[in-house]
Amino acid sequence: MATCCAPRINPPSTDELAEQLVNPAAVVVDVRPMAAYNGWRLQGEKRGGHLPGAVACPLGWTAAMATDEFAAFLSAKGITPANTVVLYGYTAGDAEAARGAD
Repeated sequence: MATCCAPRINPPSTDELAEQLVNPAAVVVDVRPMAAYNGWRLQGEKRGGHLPGAVACPLGWTAAMATDEFAAFLSAKGITPANTVVLYGYTAGDAEAARGAD
């Protein structure tokens, strides 16, 4: 899809994630299904919902978007090449799949 984002994928520690949540240059992107983002506990989570301030971008959406649509989506969400983008999903594979969409 669109070329833009971070050149590496490294799972953040809890402390690193907490730092990014308050970093104004960071955008946290939830790639789980929209129902999970909205609070449904689809995989036995103790608590449903998303991280505070996270942007929803389910993997199914990225797979269905053309490059120009994906670029417009990122722009509408305020995601630019200057941002640190933190992807999260159910597994590390979710982040890898999302990274493959850029």
